[in-house]
Amino acid sequence: MPQANNQKGSLLFVSIDFPPARTSGIYRPVFFTRYLIEAGWKVTLLTGASHLSTVMDESLYREIHPELEIVRASAPMPRAITGKVYEKYRKATESGGAAARPPLKVRLFVGLKKYLLSPVFRVVDNFLLIPDNYIIWAIKNLWKSYRIIRSHNVTHLLVTSPPQSVQIMGLVLSYLTGVRYITDFRNSWTDNQPYRYRIREKIEKSLERRVLKRSKAVINMSSGDVDRLLARMPDFPREKLHVVTNGYNEWDFADCPETAIKPDGPLTMLYVGTMYTHSGDSTAEALKLLAGDGFTAADFQLTVIGFADRSFEKLVEEYGVGDMVVNRGFMNHDDLMKEYSRYDVMYLLTGGTAYYHRGALPGKIFEYMRLGRPILHVGIEGTTHDMLKPCGLEIFAPLDNPAEIAARMTVLLKQKRASMLAAAPNRAYIEAYEWRRLAQTAEGIISGVK
Repeated sequence: MPQANNQKGSLLFVSIDFPPARTSGIYRPVFFTRYLIEAGWKVTLLTGASHLSTVMDESLYREIHPELEIVRASAPMPRAITGKVYEKYRKATESGGAAARPPLKVRLFVGLKKYLLSPVFRVVDNFLLIPDNYIIWAIKNLWKSYRIIRSHNVTHLLVTSPPQSVQIMGLVLSYLTGVRYITDFRNSWTDNQPYRYRIREKIEKSLERRVLKRSKAVINMSSGDVDRLLARMPDFPREKLHVVTNGYNEWDFADCPETAIKPDGPLTMLYVGTMYTHSGDSTAEALKLLAGDGFTAADFQLTVIGFADRSFEKLVEEYGVGDMVVNRGFMNHDDLMKEYSRYDVMYLLTGGTAYYHRGALPGKIFEYMRLGRPILHVGIEGTTHDMLKPCGLEIFAPLDNPAEIAARMTVLLKQKRASMLAAAPNRAYIEAYEWRRLAQTAEGIISGVK
């Protein structure tokens, strides 16, 4: 591994998301810090000691540069309290079957959550924890981050969000220390947020404007995020805005054997992530239409690696297509990479939630593109669709049209049976999204901040 020469400066990277937590936000801090160190930066990472995510993946540790100094900081998380109560209830009900009655202790916990904790936390969430639950973490660890900046002679501060509370920490630190403050927004802050209260929206937009104005450079996940920001703030300096997407790691594919698509057997489709009802219901309806046309699990099989929403599972059972859907649950990253090439088609969903708006860019698409298999994109036209079109792999179907989704699946099955399910990936285009290249772009942005 290339060694750092530590000549460019000292940088503090603040990110709540970091291994072993398996979240979509861990890849930027892992790979940005890795290649910043290789480029000659001394990097310290401040992250959470724990995470609301219950999914942990220790295989991700091998991606971290050995010279990265990691400081883990804790804070009480109100949301974790109600989450633990709900988890107790879920496990108790599932362990005993559908007709099981939870024990008295669990029922008391649920009553406490429903009639006391949930109402109290709704008030706290909406009017006190602004912009989010992690404001407690940001306040509690402000002094710790201040001491790191002073003791490590930090020259640059890079803060990635969400959660957006860490940007409040970055804003305050920039005033206290004069450090060069750089923001990295994996998702836009106030766009597409379903605010229930106008006062909350005004406060957050005011905080967002202060953060953006103070930032020396603003890194965004997609060009769509930049366009929406400029539409709201047309006078904002365009030269401060940059785009660095997520990407894929080339060495992850060393254990991902390239296999030919066989004409026999079902058309196997792989979905990685969480299959929510509000975005997955059209998938269930499409499978129902296929079943009505006489197709069975011998023709189509959709595998979910991650989590399938319980409502989605109930829906496919109600439609009588449960045997077409296989939920394999969580899989660590190393094992997932070995699984990819076993499937004929990568399945992608966008739309259906505020998160998957037209400017959203799911991180999984970059590994999908690198794999080189056809990508059945069921979603909305927007940033993801625009990015996939040049790669030569996308088959698009509108999220709100189950008949069109079923038709696309049928065509893919016919191509498989005729040994014509082949893709022509645009390798030159796809290679631009390798993490090393993206991190080098980010390093250039950071180095340019004076």
